Amino acid sequence: MAHLSDALHFVTRRPAGTTQGIAARARARDRRGRRTTRRVEPQFLYLSSPIWYLLASDELREDVRSFRIDRIRGARVDDAEFRLRDPQPFLDAVAGTGEVI
Repeated sequence: MAHLSDALHFVTRRPAGTTQGIAARARARDRRGRRTTRRVEPQFLYLSSPIWYLLASDELREDVRSFRIDRIRGARVDDAEFRLRDPQPFLDAVAGTGEVI
């Protein structure tokens, strides 16, 4: 099982004030319990108490996606850099449902 500290590592592995991020390949289970591996560009951590989510740009879906931290089974830093995206689509995706960090 993944830990919040693992997700924090992916989101915070960039120097403060930078516009670059580090991509990752995340292994997780979806809401139906199916295994999936996604290349993601982590953007925010999100709390909808008591559940933590990783908000990321999902390469497969080419869209904003949320990944429950407790469903992430592992992740590997891709070391591919990406430019941080406009935060508005991520904020819109979770508007009024929790706290974005």
